[in-house]
Amino acid sequence: MVEVLSSVTAAINIAKKLREVSERTRDADSKLLVADLTINLAEIKVQLAEVMEENTQLKAKINAEGEPCPKCRKLGWHVESSVPDSLMGQVGGIRRTYECSYCGFSEQHLWAWQAEQGKRLR
Repeated sequence: MVEVLSSVTAAINIAKKLREVSERTRDADSKLLVADLTINLAEIKVQLAEVMEENTQLKAKINAEGEPCPKCRKLGWHVESSVPDSLMGQVGGIRRTYECSYCGFSEQHLWAWQAEQGKRLR
């Protein structure tokens, strides 16, 4: 997207140079065409900036909402708590409680860590 924005900016700069050149001539048709080109490119640049902002907001929204809930499938599944397991905590067991922000469904998972390899075992 950034490449597109820089291309549009470059095109606007070229249109400005064309306008400067056309101001030195007396051809009214070319002056009107250059003015139309400049306006259209400016509108495209504004629209592109709006699309880029919307894209950034949507990405942030997706990342903030979590994973799909196994029950309702909405993007509200998240870790509610993570504590060492009462039985397996001494050997690296972690009990995580997951909960859905939308339907309230929750589950607990026991995660075991293989310390020497740094791998998660489920």
